[in-house]
Amino acid sequence: MKRIHINVLTAAACALLAFAACKNDDDYDDTVAPSPISDVTVKSLASGDAVEFTWADPADSDLHHIEAVYTLNGEKQTARAEKGDEYLKITGLSHEMGYQFAFYSVDKEGNKSAAKEVGAFATKYNGGYMVSYFKSNGDGNTNYENLFLAKSTNGTTYSALLNNAFYYKIDDSVGSGNTCVRDPYMNRLHDNDESDSISWFIELATDWTNFNGTSNSEYGTTAFTSYWDSVGYSPSIIVSVVKVDTANNTVDFYKPTDGNLYGVTEKGSLCKRMITIPDDVISARGRPMHAWAPEIILDYDEKTGAAKPIYTAADGTVYYYGVIWSGNGDTVIANDDGSYQEIVTSKAAYNGEKTIAAADFDASIYTEGWICRTFINYTNDFYNYTEPMFYFESIDIGDADSDGDSGEVVSEIDATMIKVDDMYYMPYKGEASGATDINFAKSISLTPDTFVTMHNGQWVSRTNNQATNHGIEGPWIILDTSGRWWLFGDQYSRGKPDGTNNFVGCVSSKLTAEPKSWSYHDNDGLYSMPMGIRHAFAFRVTAAEMSAFSAVSTGITY
Repeated sequence: MKRIHINVLTAAACALLAFAACKNDDDYDDTVAPSPISDVTVKSLASGDAVEFTWADPADSDLHHIEAVYTLNGEKQTARAEKGDEYLKITGLSHEMGYQFAFYSVDKEGNKSAAKEVGAFATKYNGGYMVSYFKSNGDGNTNYENLFLAKSTNGTTYSALLNNAFYYKIDDSVGSGNTCVRDPYMNRLHDNDESDSISWFIELATDWTNFNGTSNSEYGTTAFTSYWDSVGYSPSIIVSVVKVDTANNTVDFYKPTDGNLYGVTEKGSLCKRMITIPDDVISARGRPMHAWAPEIILDYDEKTGAAKPIYTAADGTVYYYGVIWSGNGDTVIANDDGSYQEIVTSKAAYNGEKTIAAADFDASIYTEGWICRTFINYTNDFYNYTEPMFYFESIDIGDADSDGDSGEVVSEIDATMIKVDDMYYMPYKGEASGATDINFAKSISLTPDTFVTMHNGQWVSRTNNQATNHGIEGPWIILDTSGRWWLFGDQYSRGKPDGTNNFVGCVSSKLTAEPKSWSYHDNDGLYSMPMGIRHAFAFRVTAAEMSAFSAVSTGITY
């Protein structure tokens, strides 16, 4: 068989090729499209910018060529392989989260088959996947509420590091905070300018520090505080800058420093408040506020890998990272003049309608109970943060009125982010009418208040049976090495530290497929997760980084 090397054909060039192929020079008059190709396999190449595809030709004798359509830098691209070609190689791909490809078999007349969808990524991080998670028995046991790590070569089969003991644990004796964290999240930082042997990551977690009632002025807590916020003060997250030295096979966790992201020297973690709420406001409001499931959002140059600006403040400060988190209800702070300022509420607050005169303050309107929204604080060093802003809220579409939705804000938590084909997708746990499953939202930018719920509010995690409430939270999306998109989620009702079925998975060859086109899998052998895994997030690493993470022989405590 001959081989073919295809880079990128523009849509215009492909049109010319299609025109040439459609000449009826051999009395070919079949108007029926060939059958679709099958068994598409994906291979990411070591170059970091190329992917090879192979496939099984359809049985139809009228196959003329194979056509692949995808999006690159906002423009539709088409690549082509002739009948009999062994593979199709596409280069110039640098966005590591993945691309969506549609393959068509085409006859001489230009009749196209139905699309065969597959995802693919071309990245230098081809050493495998790491997943961060915690375990829990619900009582703040410090053997479980820590950072755990597992690894995978294919994105679906994960083995725990350190025999599924904690990988990193906070030591309260050195001032890093107390002992318990949840929802740990780890991801790569994209403005690393150090040597090839040093990689930088960020680790965030929900602060469950005061589960056992410890007071800590750094945390802004002066009384018993629960993760469930039955009483309490200022919602906080735990943060560490993680340095991976592949030359020495070491991994270290550092406290962020003021103004210098890579100038860290003191090992450990810091508790950082996402919002400070005065005691009098908490008393008036009737309940505190939590900051759950922190994750970063970022954009980066697809050629250099460097972080790109995502927000410019009124004072001209440019920010490269945002921390999104789930907080409940409306919140106000007291101004020096006795007025109150509404800082994280619905869209009105984000649009600048903030100040409330003290005489007009009505605590009753700030007791929305458990209605949760997604908020954001921007940062460049993970030490200093902007004030929180409203980022996203879920509107009840399921109880639609004649205008298409009820217009009511319903609780949502655990938002996560993935960028594919120049579109940002945000899976989140929806909590409309007591339902607890995974919805998708999307936006063409990372700008707050631009995400809209997809699929008319249907639950992606319910696939073809929307009436079945699975009770899933903590979603994350990963593209496996076979080109399949996996939506994994924490089925929290099963959440036991020795449980082997805490997670469920839904898989699709197309990220934007309707929920009914996703396939639901409940520990049926298509994937394997570590025992006890809860609220996870996966990221890709190089082989050298995988080796360094795996070389750590005992749990780290700072």
